[in-house]
Amino acid sequence: MKFRTRLKRIPGWLWKARFVGLALAVVVPILVFALSPGVDASSIRLWGLLLQVLGILTVIWGISKTRSLFGHPPVFHKSWEWIKRCPLWAKRDVLAIAGNTAVEIESAGDIHVVRGAGKNATVEQRLEALEQNVTEIHSRISSIQGHLQDRIKASEDALSQETRERTKGNEELREKLEATGTGGVHISAIGALWLLVGVTLSTAAPEIVCIVKYVQQIH
Repeated sequence: MKFRTRLKRIPGWLWKARFVGLALAVVVPILVFALSPGVDASSIRLWGLLLQVLGILTVIWGISKTRSLFGHPPVFHKSWEWIKRCPLWAKRDVLAIAGNTAVEIESAGDIHVVRGAGKNATVEQRLEALEQNVTEIHSRISSIQGHLQDRIKASEDALSQETRERTKGNEELREKLEATGTGGVHISAIGALWLLVGVTLSTAAPEIVCIVKYVQQIH
């Protein structure tokens, strides 16, 4: 069981080194070809030029990845959109706007009733009206308290939701800033390796041929 568990972890372990594998998968075959006997200087220069072009393409790759972190389209997409807007072949768009504006006004109010006993009311009638008014006041107070509690709860929920969204937004912003500062390091490293090997092959192609012939004579 432990051996199977370790086998399952191997793909994830290899995936973390995918950029190193990509860099070596390009460089190693070219170096094997460039250092093999019988290769002339022109062929070595061409392979060096290929590595230089690939190294420059990694710069474009890194720029596109940085733009994608902030939701911007790739560089090629922006370039194609700019080409399509050329006045020589771009179509003129006619935009017609028509619409109606509807305004709805809502109004709401509370009607409060105050009961009176009348001019010639007896003591019993006055007490009865007073009891009804007190009951009405208690009902109004209870209703106001209910509305206040609902509003307080809604405000607390809205504040909690806003706090969570702000926290999440800050985390996302921090991750994007971190990825912008360090996320393209591996891409830059790949490009630097390809450019280094490419410039070396293109510049020192005759010397490399001489070294290969000298090693071949020794052996």
